[in-house]
Amino acid sequence: MGWISNLVGQIAITSVVLGGLKRHGVISMQPQNVKNDTLRLVFTQAVSLGEEVNIMAEKLIASVQEEMNNPRKR
Repeated sequence: MGWISNLVGQIAITSVVLGGLKRHGVISMQPQNVKNDTLRLVFTQAVSLGEEVNIMAEKLIASVQEEMNNPRKR
């Protein structure tokens, strides 16, 4: 069971890293180069999910920074 959780963790981390790099234009994807249809779909979905995670993280960081710069009076 340990290797399965390690594999899932590595896939998640890789997806987020690739999504962030793609989002900022460091890398570009060419899914048509992946011959296997299923693998192509899984890869593009994983990178898309990684991009979405990056977008949410950037929004969260921006809102925390905004809150720290403009604290509400209680």
